[in-house]
Amino acid sequence: MKNHKFLLFFSFLLVIGVANAQSETDSCTQYSPLKREKFRLAVDMPNGSVLKKDELKFMLSNDQFRAYNHARRCYIASISLLSVSSFFSLGIILGIIDGGIGGGVVAAISFAPMIACFIPGLVLINYSSEKLNRIAKDYNSQYKLSYQPVKLHFGFVGNGIGLKLTF
Repeated sequence: MKNHKFLLFFSFLLVIGVANAQSETDSCTQYSPLKREKFRLAVDMPNGSVLKKDELKFMLSNDQFRAYNHARRCYIASISLLSVSSFFSLGIILGIIDGGIGGGVVAAISFAPMIACFIPGLVLINYSSEKLNRIAKDYNSQYKLSYQPVKLHFGFVGNGIGLKLTF
């Protein structure tokens, strides 16, 4: 009778321990691979979502987070430059439509600022995109080198029940 109570109690503790170890393993695994989603970083999973700035600050190192902020500022600056460029291209289009000497002058005057804003805008968009890709790649490669998942296996062996913890 005592052996049955002991086995029942031990089995109960084993089941509770395995369940608890599994939940601990799940909660300790903070790694989620990153990818660039448009001009933000997102979790690279089927239902992955774009990460907020405070979540990224927790996940990334200080240097990676500083690079992320720089890439976002470059992206915002590129949007501003491309908007100004589109304004000047509108001046070119209106000048061509108007025709005549006045329209030609407006088109000529609008061409230089349009190019001066358009080229840096494209360069900044490309730069910020590459920088976000590099941050995600660095984060994922850093993790792959250091991360080893914690595994808990148990089962029956020749002497009874065996438990194996791999980390």
